[in-house]
Amino acid sequence: MRKQPSRRWLWIGLAIVLLLACLMILNVVTGHRSAAGQGAGGLIALLTSPDFVVASLVAMTPLLLAALGGLFNELAGVLNLALEAIMLCGALAAYMGALAGHSPWVGLLLAMVVGMLVALVHAWFSVTLRVDQIVSAVGLNLFALAATAYVFRLRFGNVSQFPSAPGFGSLSFPLLSSLPYLGPAFFQLNALVYLALVLVPVTWFVLYRTTWGLAVRAVGEKPLAATTVGVEVQRVRYLALLVCGALAGAGGAALVSASGVNAFQENMTAGRGYVAFAAIVFGRWHPLGILLGVLLFGFGDALQIRLQAYGVNVPYQLLETLPYVITLLALMLLMRNARGPAASGQPYSTEGARTLLKGAAASEEQATEETTPATAGTVLELRQIVKRFPGVVANDHVTLAIRRGEIHALLGENGAGKTTLMNIVYGLYRPDEGQILVEGKRAQIRTPREAMQLGIGMVHQHFMLIPALSVLENIVLGTRPERAPLLDLRQAEQRIAQLTQSLGLEASPYERVQNLTLGQQQKVEIMKALYRGARLLILDEPTAVLTPQESEELFVLLRRLRAEGVTIIFISHKLKEVMAISDRVTVMRLGRVVRTLEVQQATPSELARLMVGRAVALRVAKEEVEAGEVRLRMEEVQARGSNGQAALRGISLELRAGEIHGLAGVDGNGQSELLEVLMGLRRVERGRILFEGRDITLLDTAARLDLALAHIPEDRHRQGLILDLSVAENMVLDVFDHPPYTRYSWRRFGAVVARARQLMAAFDVRAPGPLTPMRHLSGGNQQKAVLARALGREPRLLIAMQPTRGLDVGAIAYVHRRIVEARDRGCAVLLISSDLDEILALSDRISVIYEGRILETLPAAAVDLTHLGLLMAGTRPEQVPQLQLQPQRLVSGDWPVT
Repeated sequence: MRKQPSRRWLWIGLAIVLLLACLMILNVVTGHRSAAGQGAGGLIALLTSPDFVVASLVAMTPLLLAALGGLFNELAGVLNLALEAIMLCGALAAYMGALAGHSPWVGLLLAMVVGMLVALVHAWFSVTLRVDQIVSAVGLNLFALAATAYVFRLRFGNVSQFPSAPGFGSLSFPLLSSLPYLGPAFFQLNALVYLALVLVPVTWFVLYRTTWGLAVRAVGEKPLAATTVGVEVQRVRYLALLVCGALAGAGGAALVSASGVNAFQENMTAGRGYVAFAAIVFGRWHPLGILLGVLLFGFGDALQIRLQAYGVNVPYQLLETLPYVITLLALMLLMRNARGPAASGQPYSTEGARTLLKGAAASEEQATEETTPATAGTVLELRQIVKRFPGVVANDHVTLAIRRGEIHALLGENGAGKTTLMNIVYGLYRPDEGQILVEGKRAQIRTPREAMQLGIGMVHQHFMLIPALSVLENIVLGTRPERAPLLDLRQAEQRIAQLTQSLGLEASPYERVQNLTLGQQQKVEIMKALYRGARLLILDEPTAVLTPQESEELFVLLRRLRAEGVTIIFISHKLKEVMAISDRVTVMRLGRVVRTLEVQQATPSELARLMVGRAVALRVAKEEVEAGEVRLRMEEVQARGSNGQAALRGISLELRAGEIHGLAGVDGNGQSELLEVLMGLRRVERGRILFEGRDITLLDTAARLDLALAHIPEDRHRQGLILDLSVAENMVLDVFDHPPYTRYSWRRFGAVVARARQLMAAFDVRAPGPLTPMRHLSGGNQQKAVLARALGREPRLLIAMQPTRGLDVGAIAYVHRRIVEARDRGCAVLLISSDLDEILALSDRISVIYEGRILETLPAAAVDLTHLGLLMAGTRPEQVPQLQLQPQRLVSGDWPVT
């Protein structure tokens, strides 16, 4: 079903029509009251006259042109405060061009060319060199201010009067020009005003109805995702800046025309480039919204001129600030929750240029080597693949053969090189050494587009979808439709109808991806690959964010694809999933292939040993214990997330001494906010938190730490450690200002180092010494350091969030053992994890969180996995309809290959 268009702009258009009617009535009524034009009636008549409307439209034209240009680079993810420089240089070029060519059109053309040149300079600094975009823009603004003044004085000297350039004449429309009020107000304007107004719907059409406009919006939201479907991010951003330069340069020409004397003045933009940027924000990055924003400034500009002419007893310097004050107030009052493109202002590079060049050179050199015949029956063969990054060899002479029509698991711990290897196959990286054979032929895969042309598709662990775009736009992004460059979504909708039905995707193709569940988003990723004709599908950790039901649905789908001849590479570190879904498995460790074997001949314990190089206990040794008193109680706690939306919606929870309370749920359902609320890092809006009977709702983090609360944060790098500090300093971050580590505000390094040595020995933190910088430790030892700091004080309450994320099997077993030991000492433990196996292995009780609410709490021994998975998806068994997937084929030769 096609998504219904919003009526917002219809209401805005109706409001504008009513406003015009009111202006006409006021002008007629007040004009009759005061023939002299004085008094309140005369002022109102002046402000509602056609001349005032014309002045407002002329004043807004330079801003509208610049803002529409800036919209392109903003949506492409380039923050362009250099609109001021482009407009100023364009204004000087327009003035000199019109004088030299005896025509304002010559000046306009020259202004657009100069604007594009200035934009190219900004593009070179911000896109190619990846200089901070604000620094680049401000530097250009300062340079343009000095350069235009120098050129202007060099050409015209220091005379007091300058020649007027030819200007744009007023256009007159038969019949329309003679209409009362409307004729002189709207149909006797100069050509640039009409040009700017026409560009509003043209800009909308380009951005929302062409393939290039879709690429622009995708690049601004998530450039890496755009890259994975063949969009060239830098090319799109350069072109967007060129369009911006042309339009903003035209805005400079319009500024000369609006000056009244058709002459250039030093610093004549007077901050209008910044106002144009503000209009983009005010208009919420939409052409029609921008038009309203610049009309507001044009109204303010015309108002201050009319008030001066009317003789208002206010210094003219204050009146000249009126349009800027109006713009500032509008932004402050109306734009509190405005959200721009997600990647705005962020530089982007898939790989360092040196790495790319080195990989390309190696590939070209090896292309001349003789290639031995491919192994019979293989669809993909990798031979001696090497990929180096600074300080690490990610893939060390990897050889791998994938058979046609099999599900081949690639097993290994985080950092084993699995994803890097598949990124090489998909064209995101280039190998430094080695050969790739596809269907028995040597292949040079330099970009994702080339991989897709070879029938290779990839679904990444972190979905490469653009949240702000619709399902349909995500699927067709990067393809070339039959009516290119037009974006024919209806034709694409018909082509994916079979895929949607077969995959059981219960969402409109016009629904934004950000509104879908994670399971639905994964189906969209698979649809995106199949739509492009993928016959080799790479899935990177596909179940990491899925509920058990969604995982099972995925496995059913993968088996169907295999039956239809699709080859699947299944990247995982979960032994149970590998045993359940794959035909063969290749184990990688430290960038090398350890062994490839048939799954029927493998056991979980053997695979675990191959992964880490030693025997590992796969089960947590945990005895049943009797839970003690309630250590912490949350009563109807409500809190907002960083986006201002409700994150916790009346959480009630009890944590008991000597008990591990697991919190199960798909990431993003309020787990992070819950941890922050408990540790005093986020404000509670309603409800209260009681710790051992004491209300701690208003206590800060330091006070809660003093009460023996401790936590293991979700991300050890961003929230748990200061990597540039030593191991010893990190070990006492929570007590560094307490004795014996501080005395009379002086730090005592001896005590700090002694404490670090004690904790390193107790928790097996392996480092050259306590003064070693934390960043030099492995990920496992960094996590042990976080664990040592939290448990070393023997806390009464421990909140552990994702405590084993990114660790190998051996480190996971160690962390689990220490958490169980803390429970056995009487500590209350809240375990927050997206790994359901971890929750089930450690917890004594389990609660399920969904959209900021606790849906149910039950003993771990009584947990039914199906029931738990349904709760994680926000439903209960009695609410689940019995869905039957349609038996249509998922693979068809009719779908386009990019």
